[in-house]
Amino acid sequence: MKWPCHESAPHELPEPRGRQVKGREGCEGMGDAVSMAASGPAGAGEVAEEALIEPCQKGEKEAFDVIIERYKDRVVSYLAYMVGDEEEAQDLAQEVFIRAYLSIGKFRGDCSLQTWLYRIAHNLGVDHLRRRGRSPEQFSLDAPVQLERGEIERQWAGEVSDPEEEVERAELVRAVRRAVGMLSEKLREVVVLHDLLQLSYEEVARILRCPVGTVKSRLFHARKELRRLLGPMLGEG
Repeated sequence: MKWPCHESAPHELPEPRGRQVKGREGCEGMGDAVSMAASGPAGAGEVAEEALIEPCQKGEKEAFDVIIERYKDRVVSYLAYMVGDEEEAQDLAQEVFIRAYLSIGKFRGDCSLQTWLYRIAHNLGVDHLRRRGRSPEQFSLDAPVQLERGEIERQWAGEVSDPEEEVERAELVRAVRRAVGMLSEKLREVVVLHDLLQLSYEEVARILRCPVGTVKSRLFHARKELRRLLGPMLGEG
């Protein structure tokens, strides 16, 4: 995939709008800032999120390249779970970063950059499904989805070395993914964002624009439903 503003095409994007950051748009209505970044706190050799935003707002494409590299895998993962097709997710992710680049000047920092990108992805994903006449409840979780640290299944399955145990865990992962796909849209979203992508309650609330208490309630009901669906496999019924 040819990502916008990447090395292979560093000058293909139009100039960003609103570089002076005087607007009060961006994450409007999403509450206080959340500082967590997709890859966690900046470590040795990693540029802090805050240090990237200002150069991006001045139109420095190299800084936006860093943002793409840091967040693209998680954005693609989220969209793949949302729309059920990895190729469509790749295309939508490109649109997410194009929109982010064009509106980065309006980003005022009342939420983390990660939260802001997921919010753009959420809106694009919902619009995409509606245009295709598909409900967000109708996607599949069959295709493997990648994160920076490997396949997302590892969030549940973990690393194993015994071949027989690996087969059993792979079966469990497939069952969990099918069960997640059976959840309602509202329940599935919180499971994907919180349990799979490991976002905080606050970040999920800002992405979905609902109270933290609502996120916790939905997660409780989602886990309860998953336990019911997976009970026989887990030896609970």
